[in-house]
Amino acid sequence: AGDILITHLQKLLWEKVMGQGVNWYDAYPDIKARTRKELFLNSKCVVVGPGGLISGAPYPNQSGWFLDLDEELFKKDDFPVVVFGAGVNRWKNKRPFTDKALANIEKLFDRCAWVGLRETAGINFLLENLSDSVRDKLVFQPCPSLLLSDLVSELPNLDSKFVSVNIAADQLVELPIDRQQVAQIYDRLLNHLVARDLIPIFWCASSVDQDFANEHFPQYKT
Repeated sequence: AGDILITHLQKLLWEKVMGQGVNWYDAYPDIKARTRKELFLNSKCVVVGPGGLISGAPYPNQSGWFLDLDEELFKKDDFPVVVFGAGVNRWKNKRPFTDKALANIEKLFDRCAWVGLRETAGINFLLENLSDSVRDKLVFQPCPSLLLSDLVSELPNLDSKFVSVNIAADQLVELPIDRQQVAQIYDRLLNHLVARDLIPIFWCASSVDQDFANEHFPQYKT
């Protein structure tokens, strides 16, 4: 759910710097490759980020990493490409950074004007695994969420009884986790909130999150 917020903040940041009139086209990894390619080639600038996009592939694809980008995109040089506020996500037991993944990540970075990453640990990992040709492009760039109070003039009322509950249900799909056991953990949290006269609301970032909430907690709003 946080990715929804930081994407919105990133758009506000670019518009604040560049002025109004910025047209955004979202190219999520699960949309059709042809549509994504057309969006890239018809854009004046391509911004990759924010969010934890630099990771191994969550499902089999051609590139071996999270963004299955067509190599033809790297051959055109009439529009700038930047990585902006992205994160490097690493896990011990899923989405490995294979040689294929690192090679294709490097192809994207080679095409970029700069690569802004939101944590130094991720930068250090890439410095150890990518060639010298792209290392100078890697720069630390804080997550857009740190600019929340500067970009959003009206923040929610902190006295509100509503509490947003995030579900990372994609982890339940990718890892051998007992869904019922996870639901019991959420149930204890929800009972804790209700006992304090608070109102939980599930904030779902994907249909997978929505399905989990509806299956186990239909009594709460999403």
